[in-house]
Amino acid sequence: MTDVIHPAAEIEAAFAHQRMLNDQQRWAEYADLFTADGVYVEHEMGTFVGPDAIREWIIPCMEPLVHAGWEYPMEWKVIDGNRVIFKWRNVLPNIDGRDGGFEFAGVTILEYAGGGKFSFQEDIYNMKECEAVMAAWFAAGGRF
Repeated sequence: MTDVIHPAAEIEAAFAHQRMLNDQQRWAEYADLFTADGVYVEHEMGTFVGPDAIREWIIPCMEPLVHAGWEYPMEWKVIDGNRVIFKWRNVLPNIDGRDGGFEFAGVTILEYAGGGKFSFQEDIYNMKECEAVMAAWFAAGGRF
């Protein structure tokens, strides 16, 4: 973290770009959002340091979802200093018309470092809920 608080408009623009890359599932470019020593904490899969390590993990992890019709809507965000905290949902295509569909939620913490880059990301979600939702989606006919 840094003692320098970046302008709110700069943080908003960097976050909007982050969300666009996420929503468009452009994972190689997403990895480039991190500083050389940027840390991505994914509690179930590990901690990755630097854009190259993040890219090596995130592309194979997320690539199967690119054409599966997943969406990642954001419910809310808070910006405090250089920190952005937001709640998101992973929404899988509702292939059998059930109420509520197939989804689970989580929270992400980002630390903005300036120059359009982030120095930290941590994703927090319930992996058991994720697994149950995905199992139900596959059982209903969902495919990557």
